[in-house]
Amino acid sequence: MVQEDATSGSKTQQVNSFINFESTLKTLFWALFCMSPLESADVIIENLPGDKQGTTVINTHHFTETVGYIAFALFEVMSVIVILNMLIATMSNTFTKVIDNVGIEWTFGRTQVYMSYMSQTTLPPPFNLIPTYTGVSSMIEWVRYLCAPSASKKSGWSPMFCCYM
Repeated sequence: MVQEDATSGSKTQQVNSFINFESTLKTLFWALFCMSPLESADVIIENLPGDKQGTTVINTHHFTETVGYIAFALFEVMSVIVILNMLIATMSNTFTKVIDNVGIEWTFGRTQVYMSYMSQTTLPPPFNLIPTYTGVSSMIEWVRYLCAPSASKKSGWSPMFCCYM
């Protein structure tokens, strides 16, 4: 439908938003992503001929437009509420799963720390200042390597590991 204003000569056309069920669903779907025009709830009716020749009557449906805007706004508000509730439920479910596994996660983290200390030959501070058997044997091996270098064997110790150089 096209409506023409007699004074300004401007033409207004109704958006095909709510003319049938299919276009209504399409408009509401794209409204979820804020891609529906704001004028989609406007009701535009063609100019009707007036009582006298050359005059037109502009029909307006304020009540129908108001109901359309209210229904459109209610749909938007309700869809946001439903989506937020789904997000809260998902986050709550994820939090519950994490809380259920907190013992396993803590044991895994503790085991990782234990394994890092067991795999290294250094001791935690302040015991790292005390020479260990592994450190002394690596240093002796390095001195042997300096005295008689061998292509097949390489030392596992260097002066960079000594005294925090």
